[in-house]
Amino acid sequence: MTLVKAFRATLEEVTEAALILHVVDTSSGHAEQQMAHVRKVLSEIGAAETPQLLVLNKIDLAPGGEGGSIGEPGTSVAVSARTGQGEAELLAAIDQALPFEAMVTAKFRFPLGEGARVNLLYELGRVTGRRYEGEYCEIEAEVSLALKERLAEYTV
Repeated sequence: MTLVKAFRATLEEVTEAALILHVVDTSSGHAEQQMAHVRKVLSEIGAAETPQLLVLNKIDLAPGGEGGSIGEPGTSVAVSARTGQGEAELLAAIDQALPFEAMVTAKFRFPLGEGARVNLLYELGRVTGRRYEGEYCEIEAEVSLALKERLAEYTV
């Protein structure tokens, strides 16, 4: 519980997510209890209503090979991060679960010390141009409206 308190601010970022990938170690004898604890924490931080996809990992080690009795078809995907089994199904399930969000072209101007914000553009958008000017980095990118709003203070 102390760990949860220490990372509460980080966890609260989850409330802005379009989709939560809830990864479960199916080889653990405590998987059901761990899942219940994660659901409780998500509820406590206000993310219980955020769409979730249950990712049943380590199916290569789990009895039965498909996650056993954990999860339900349509809301869970069985994978093995080690072997790559189920990767295509996971990507397809993510594509299906994510809401379509219109992309817009936007231009941003970041002070050179804002590497974390710049990294968001590379992770969540499609950078189409970048140039440096003095102490700033200007980036043009295709981003979701939500990401543009999140980085509004850097929009040019």
